[in-house]
Amino acid sequence: MTSKPLNVQSAKVKLNELFIYWLTLPETQEMITKLERAGGKMGAGTVPEHEILVDQLQAISPMISLDRVDSNGSERGGGGNLSFTSPPRSPRASPSHVARQSQIASPLVDELDVAHRQGAMSPHGSPRGVHRLASPEPNPAPSSPGKPRMAGLSLGSPAQSLQSDISSFNQSMGGASTTSSPGSQSLSAAFAHIDAPNQQPSLSASHKNVSPLSTPTTEMLQPVPKKKLTGEPRIHIPRFYFPKGKAPLNEDTERQWSIAKRCYETKKPGAKAPSRTGRKLSDAKMDKALTLKAFVELTSRVCLLPKWMNEIVFRRVLCYTPGAANYDKEKERSITIHATNTTVSYQKFKDFFEHEMVGKSKERRLFDSIKWDKTREHIIPSDLTPLIREILLVHPGLEFLKVTPDFQDRYADTVRIRIMYSTAMRDDSIITWADFCNSTLFDVLHILDTESDINVSNKTEYFSYEHFYVLYCKFWELDTDHDFYLSKEDLAKYGNYCLTSGIIDRIFSGKGRMLRSDVPGKMSYEDFVWFCLCEEDKTTARSLEYWFKCTDNDEDGLLSGFELNFYFKEQKQRMEASFQETISYDDILCQMIDMIHPEGIDGLRLSDFKNCRLSGNFFNALFNLTKFIAFEQRDPFMAHAEKQMVEKTDWDRFAKIEYDRMSHEAGEQEDISEDFGIGLYDGG
Repeated sequence: MTSKPLNVQSAKVKLNELFIYWLTLPETQEMITKLERAGGKMGAGTVPEHEILVDQLQAISPMISLDRVDSNGSERGGGGNLSFTSPPRSPRASPSHVARQSQIASPLVDELDVAHRQGAMSPHGSPRGVHRLASPEPNPAPSSPGKPRMAGLSLGSPAQSLQSDISSFNQSMGGASTTSSPGSQSLSAAFAHIDAPNQQPSLSASHKNVSPLSTPTTEMLQPVPKKKLTGEPRIHIPRFYFPKGKAPLNEDTERQWSIAKRCYETKKPGAKAPSRTGRKLSDAKMDKALTLKAFVELTSRVCLLPKWMNEIVFRRVLCYTPGAANYDKEKERSITIHATNTTVSYQKFKDFFEHEMVGKSKERRLFDSIKWDKTREHIIPSDLTPLIREILLVHPGLEFLKVTPDFQDRYADTVRIRIMYSTAMRDDSIITWADFCNSTLFDVLHILDTESDINVSNKTEYFSYEHFYVLYCKFWELDTDHDFYLSKEDLAKYGNYCLTSGIIDRIFSGKGRMLRSDVPGKMSYEDFVWFCLCEEDKTTARSLEYWFKCTDNDEDGLLSGFELNFYFKEQKQRMEASFQETISYDDILCQMIDMIHPEGIDGLRLSDFKNCRLSGNFFNALFNLTKFIAFEQRDPFMAHAEKQMVEKTDWDRFAKIEYDRMSHEAGEQEDISEDFGIGLYDGG
């Protein structure tokens, strides 16, 4: 019967851990202290109290085999002082079984023998089954008070040998395991204070007064600090993720405080203007209060908000209560602001700025200022209404709307719908912090401070009055009964009947986007704005999602050949009815597939359309006859000229063309009305 190979390295690691654990026990340290005291009291020829110590050692640890040690401290069966046996492999083993195990020859313990590490014997020459702590000297010298000695225990060179053995043993075990036991470092510190005859241990400043063989203290058992690895220097990676925006630097916050204090500082008559640098202002001098007109500097330079938000911030500071769970929305809206009598004190502004502005980026400040509820982490459509109202009041490009309150409401509704269309990417009527950061809303709101022309579409975007005019007039033209709702028949007239009936049915069934109308089977103004933006600009991700959902009849996330043929069949019939050259389905399918370059062969996915810049032409070929014919008969020079226009998007170009057309038609009607009125007057 062949025996299994023994794992020598695992045995070494286990014995090392057990040995170190025993040496770090409090009972072991107490035993060493008693040995030191007993050795100091012995004289020449005095017999030590070894019998008592043997009982104590036997009570301390069952791993020490003392039944083979005689009264002189020498082993009965060999030449050692104290013998260690391997721990029992089963908790049911008896002490006699443990003693018998110590006598079994094992090549594992020979590798751990101390004597052959000192050069006294070869690894295979040491007695089998024992691990010697210290070898007895051949001629032990009499003990002296300076160097106490005991029978069976060497405290001189054997201690030095033990210390050397421990260090060499740890080095030899380093290749087997990189994990050190808890007491390995404290053990070296404890034996470093043994008074060796040929070596004086190097003591630190805190250990100079420690006596030999004293009990190791907490300071002595501190772990040795790890050595720094040499090589290339560590690379510092700065923080790059800020969930709520990157906080401003302390210097920027101090500069903002300095500006705020200068605004509130009371100037004496005839005094020079204070220097802007090198002087700190105390809060005690801030006895000045600011009116709404003077507060604008705090809004723009301290809070870093657009100037047109001055009244919004002014009302919020007036009604602000430190520690309140939320803003008092009703109080902010109902408060009456007087031009000279309504003021904000420095302490009021300080409380607001410290709690609501400090430690936030300028983007986060604007985001939180738009929200009316501090408990929410998103903006809802009703939060945008006070914002748009304030722009209508203060922006010079919208002054002409002050005399028409009805159009102000329609303009505010249109701007709010367009902001939600472009910013709320999940179409759940909320703008999260991530949506706000990924949109252009922050830049557009700040551009309104400096741009006096509200119709610069590439800057003002959602706030363009021309865009509002086109959307509202388009809706008004289709709504023949003027009930502010559109039916299927009304929407069919859009673009001179350019859409197929199949796609109109899908739109009214809410497949592209669930209708927000409160009348079943009708389309509200908000639904029409979404439809018009998606129809006239099929290059945006929002538009591609809208039309992909409309054409995906089985809603499996794939456009199959059956679904494409379903929509193109009606398109082909319309081409024949309008005496246009027809194209077979196979030809148009090959052309569209070459245009999209789908990743899979099982169908067209939404990601395929988003990766193609000509995806809008694909949907036009399915259900918009007018745009499909224009694409087939396009002039490359005209297409290049359109790209050179100031308007960069399809929606901007469409809105510009439609606004010019509507303005021209409105001008002709005014001329006809004037001529007709003059004729009546003359004939009368």
